[in-house]
Amino acid sequence: MPQIDVERALQALDGNAELLKDLASMFVEDAPLLLVQLKNALADNRPTQARLVVHGLKGLVATFYAKSVVEIAQRLEDAAAEGNMSFFFKGEFEQLEKSIGSIMGEFVVLGWVNRR
Repeated sequence: MPQIDVERALQALDGNAELLKDLASMFVEDAPLLLVQLKNALADNRPTQARLVVHGLKGLVATFYAKSVVEIAQRLEDAAAEGNMSFFFKGEFEQLEKSIGSIMGEFVVLGWVNRR
């Protein structure tokens, strides 16, 4: 099942498919770096940093109307805001990471980016 809603993402950009492809390329560059930053924040038990990074990831996936991924990111952001770092280790972080990988796979299938 697709994570992204191509039609809604295109509508939000007034049908500009080239811009959407450019945003997909930026996502492929930025998302893995943010995941590393999030892992580091988790390892160092820094909830404020984790919240900021998850918020950034949420913004990236929201661009593509990946509703289920936005919901995961929101739960993680809320947990970090409450200082509940243990929530990240209950499968939510892995789900976020897997879902972001899925989105990048969709970009490849759509021809928006090359496989890395």
